[in-house]
Amino acid sequence: LLDEVALMPRSFVEQALARCSVEGARFWFNCNPENPMHWFRQEWILNPEKHNALHLHFLMDDNPSLSEEVKATRIISCDYGTANPCRFLDIYDNGEVIRVDREYDWDSRRESLQKTDKEYADDLMAFMGEKWCTVIVDPSAASFIAELRSRGVYVIPANNDVPDGIRKTANLIQRRIILVCDRCVRLIDEMGTYMWDDKAAQRGDEKPIKQQDHSEDALRYFVNYLPEWRFE
Repeated sequence: LLDEVALMPRSFVEQALARCSVEGARFWFNCNPENPMHWFRQEWILNPEKHNALHLHFLMDDNPSLSEEVKATRIISCDYGTANPCRFLDIYDNGEVIRVDREYDWDSRRESLQKTDKEYADDLMAFMGEKWCTVIVDPSAASFIAELRSRGVYVIPANNDVPDGIRKTANLIQRRIILVCDRCVRLIDEMGTYMWDDKAAQRGDEKPIKQQDHSEDALRYFVNYLPEWRFE
């Protein structure tokens, strides 16, 4: 039994395999590879038939000791804006279904008041409540990220790959893996108006029109954070 094999050097695993020479011997590997290009995922998980292996994929629901509250990992994903709207999405993920439960919306133009990083951070802390969680933030919002980190919040700068993020988001929506609560009105409205830039497409550039997309961007940041197996 090799527990957490993804943390072991490849040479160690191969040496262990070389010593399994008794007829009928079996290996059990337990692991959660840290990224899609990890050698064990590429060599074993994606090619089980090559090694006469059986790939068993366990989810949190397979552990009967975990409550529903524990299984639903919570993340807040943020699209930061000063002159543009600022949106936070409260997202719960149990490994099978992603639920967007609440949203925060502040539009400086609509409200005729532009908030500072400190005020946005105050709003996010109130939005998060007593149960703290990981926060994903627009990578361009360096000063906002710094303000949150100064308060002890664990912040991950978002992967801002737009075309791939849009495709992945569409994949999960079509498979009903992403579910949106009807009180997330800005996100729902934007999903109905998201459009590609025709002029950019004529130049061979996949680019959405940058308007009415702020909650969509926050959702895309979360989707880009997910491991590759969620899209298989």
